[in-house]
Amino acid sequence: MGISHRILSQVNSFLQSRSVDGYIVGGYVRDSIIGEISRDIDIVILNSDQDIINDITSYLGCKAVELDKERHISRLFFIDEYEDQQIDSYFHIDLSLCLTDIKEDLAARDFTINSMAVSLSHALPKIDLEYVIDPYNGVADIVSKRIECVSDTIFREDPVRLLRAVRLMAQLDFVLTDNTRSLIQRHATRLLEASNERVREEFLKIIQSRNSSEKIKELDELGLLSVLIPELEDCKGVIQPKEHFADVFGHSMSMPTSIGIITRDGSADIFGHNIISQIPWDDQIEYHFHSEFSDGVSRATILKVAGLLHDISKPTTKTFDDAKDKIRFIGHDKEGAEVSRGILKRFRFSNKAIEFVYALINQHLRPTQMSSINMMPTDRAIYRYYRDLGDYAIDTLYLNLADYLSAKGPNKVEESDWSRHCSLIGYILDHKSNRTSTNNQYKSLINGNMIIEEFDIEPGPVIGYVLDLVYEEQMSGNIKDVKSALVLAGEILSKTRPQ
Repeated sequence: MGISHRILSQVNSFLQSRSVDGYIVGGYVRDSIIGEISRDIDIVILNSDQDIINDITSYLGCKAVELDKERHISRLFFIDEYEDQQIDSYFHIDLSLCLTDIKEDLAARDFTINSMAVSLSHALPKIDLEYVIDPYNGVADIVSKRIECVSDTIFREDPVRLLRAVRLMAQLDFVLTDNTRSLIQRHATRLLEASNERVREEFLKIIQSRNSSEKIKELDELGLLSVLIPELEDCKGVIQPKEHFADVFGHSMSMPTSIGIITRDGSADIFGHNIISQIPWDDQIEYHFHSEFSDGVSRATILKVAGLLHDISKPTTKTFDDAKDKIRFIGHDKEGAEVSRGILKRFRFSNKAIEFVYALINQHLRPTQMSSINMMPTDRAIYRYYRDLGDYAIDTLYLNLADYLSAKGPNKVEESDWSRHCSLIGYILDHKSNRTSTNNQYKSLINGNMIIEEFDIEPGPVIGYVLDLVYEEQMSGNIKDVKSALVLAGEILSKTRPQ
């Protein structure tokens, strides 16, 4: 039994000692009926005051954050540890007060599948379905895999629920009822009334899901995407060169799933095993993409955001080269990086996530511009690539892979050309591995101390500048020993130091 069950038992014992009724409501009840583990536990306490929440917090010896002072909602944080010690996950309990009865609380909730309750005494060690309070037939909707609104007013009361409906579709693999779909379309513009932080959280949960392009398309069909990211609307109908199977909007929409496939998030493989198996992949790459990165999600999820936005400035940069009879989007990468930065700032993304997306969009064309067709890039080009992109270098390579697949589309990827492309990306990745390994070929011939001793100078920024230029020449094959490296360092210093 996890600690979550022990905590719930303690809360139940505490409330019974005070002769106070407590109910588990919402997602925890829903997930228990479905058979899923839930880290999101909501407890409603009837006919009491704020003091009881403070007393429970003290009794459990945990920390609490007040989420909504007016509605008396507080969040308690814990770590859920399992006996095999292989799972160590955070979970939280939200405590709220209800001054009437539990059915009135359920009437104020969003969807029928979230508007069920069970008293704590009938929830342990597991929820007893016989005692589930279900005034809106939530159990039946779970069985039918439907998302139905509790009332016609739920989106007026909380516009974030517009996105939550789609997030639940993605999370549970349910469908919207016709009534829910109609209400969302009617109230779509209310999304502008929601806090940007809450919108960001729901959007990230949608885009991190498997087959996420389908859910982004759902946002578009419901009229939510044009409210959320109106800049994408201009991409519709923008024709691309013949190498692309879709217009700019269709290409952008397909990117999140393509990224999900190449980063192994469980998305359905629409390209085929022979295509995906050629993508460079190992345990280090797996960890790189799936460990938490920023805003509570992984690099793979933020990479999907970059993929969705990477061509957002193609409409404003589109030109036609009459001489070559060719469509061009010159500068869309640079302009798109700036536009995307503004979008992410609007939704209060962290600076870390914003700079990540900015760098990737700004450089997403670079991997295929490092060498001529059918040629591998030089050591100097690869060195400059890793020097310039730093921590974002690997992510940019995989964005480039997804861009290629989304441009071609399912069943239209030419395997020989794709093999060459994967070989190019693998070659660049191998150079990264070699440079960070014990392979002496990629170690710098000289270091800062050697420069200080040889030329009798003080430590300072100039040392790093010299080392960078010397190493670039080393990677280019122009210098091969310490003596030559020091000679070059002296030449560089003579040009940078005052005479």
